[in-house]
Amino acid sequence: MKKVLLMILAVMNIVILTSCGNTNSEIATMRGGKIRVNDLYQNAFRDPKLGRASSSRKQANEQALREMIIKQVFLEVYGEKVPKEMIEEAYTKQEETYGGREKFEKALQASGLTKKEVQNMLKEALAIEVGLKAHMEIGETEIDAAWEDFHQSVEAQLIKVSDESKAKEILKELQEGHAVFEEVAKEQSKLKESAEEGGKITFDSSTEGIPSEVKKAAFSLKNEEISDVIPVINPVTNQKSYYIVKMVANEGKGNDRDGYLEKLTEIAQQTLLDDPRFVSKVIGKELKEAAIEIKDERFNDLLSDYMDEVGTNETEEDTTESS
Repeated sequence: MKKVLLMILAVMNIVILTSCGNTNSEIATMRGGKIRVNDLYQNAFRDPKLGRASSSRKQANEQALREMIIKQVFLEVYGEKVPKEMIEEAYTKQEETYGGREKFEKALQASGLTKKEVQNMLKEALAIEVGLKAHMEIGETEIDAAWEDFHQSVEAQLIKVSDESKAKEILKELQEGHAVFEEVAKEQSKLKESAEEGGKITFDSSTEGIPSEVKKAAFSLKNEEISDVIPVINPVTNQKSYYIVKMVANEGKGNDRDGYLEKLTEIAQQTLLDDPRFVSKVIGKELKEAAIEIKDERFNDLLSDYMDEVGTNETEEDTTESS
């Protein structure tokens, strides 16, 4: 679910497009439903800087239609496998990611979205995730790969600042015993939630929100050791932050792989969910089975990338079997 928030933020810009034509005419039909022109208008994304006839506008509309078809196909097959409890849990996580229920509700109000609408979007995303997982075959190879990079939960303390010289100054004071980690974290760390607890935090190798550079440095520390200054670049904003880690409890993962089998399976599944080729292959198979018919010739090639991926994989499988 780590990418669901990006979907929510994108959909916060949904509006009705003002275009001409018969809004009841069909664009595409498939097993379990159809998509009309008006459906596309209702779900397309608006960018006020773009002209209605621009190539960028055309690409945006095509992307919107492509996503609508994929969501409808997966909802038809996997929607019943998404219980209300799963949707509520996902919604709560979105609130937490946004800084709490109050902030999230204000953001929804500003975007003209209701809780029900967001829950429907979450159900769409979860149906796709359930569908992708239904095609996964997690065996020894995948579990071994997950185990190689896995590290069990550690207890640590973090300090994050935005200035490198400040980070170096803090580290020097900590190393020389002129400062207490907990106090510095409370007063200066930019990680608000952990700062209130003196920088205390628990995480493992699969925990989201902790930069990989910080994890790598933390896992190499012994109890009570303090790391060097760890520079981290935010891939979205391109801004640098500087972390200092103090290890509280690091037991290592040991050799009991089977004891972490459930966690390793989740990691292996997430690896496939992050694999663009696997995702495209599964989507292509589901689209093929849905017997989709594009009614509007302007969108004839709309799903070709996914269908081509299915064809390529089938060819590779046939070649492997014949050899």
